[in-house]
Amino acid sequence: MKILETINLPTKKVAWTLNKLLASYYLQSFFNSYGPWIVLGDFNSILSQEDKHNGDPVSSYEVSDFRACYSDLGLSDLNYTGCHYTWSNGTIWTKIDRVLANPLW
Repeated sequence: MKILETINLPTKKVAWTLNKLLASYYLQSFFNSYGPWIVLGDFNSILSQEDKHNGDPVSSYEVSDFRACYSDLGLSDLNYTGCHYTWSNGTIWTKIDRVLANPLW
């Protein structure tokens, strides 16, 4: 997912679509889509306005591709403990680190 760090929103849309296609292929090829699956890390994307403190408001366009990608793959955002925000530039705080898993996990 490191590729998503420096690209703009239209390019991010293409990247999320590509990630979704690659993940679908991987699941079907190696797990037959029936095994437990977990993905974690810095996705450099947020899912909702609640994942951002300060800065410009979050648009549905900004979150729709990431949300569609993990939803289409049957993944859920797992619960966490600790600070909600995982990145800050000192003025803006966001939650971009996540643990996503399918129901079998």
